[in-house]
Amino acid sequence: MSLEYFQPDAADQEVVAALERDGACVVLNQAPAETIDAVNADFRAPFDELGRLDEDDFSGYKTLRIAGILGISRAAADLVEHPPGCWLRPTRCCCVIARVTRSAV
Repeated sequence: MSLEYFQPDAADQEVVAALERDGACVVLNQAPAETIDAVNADFRAPFDELGRLDEDDFSGYKTLRIAGILGISRAAADLVEHPPGCWLRPTRCCCVIARVTRSAV
C-alpha cells in the first residue's frame, strides 16, 4: 500500500477521505526546516547506538528504533507540545503522519 501525499494547504475533506480510505496519509512540510534539522541531529547518536537493539523476526531488520524520544530531543517534544499551525485546524485529524524527513535520519 502506498500513502497519499498532500501539500499543507490541502482541503481537510481530502485529507480525511485519505485517512478513512487508507488509514494514514502524509501532509508535507508540517514543521520548519530548522526544527527537522534539530530533531535529526538529536536522534542521530541514539539511532546509531541503540537503533538496532530491538531487531528480530517479528519487528524486522530495516527500521531503527529508539524509546523515550521526548527525553532525547527538546525539538521533538516541542513538536508534540506545539504542533505546526495546520494541525490546529479543528477538522484536521491529529493522526495524520507528518513527514519529518528533510535529510535521512
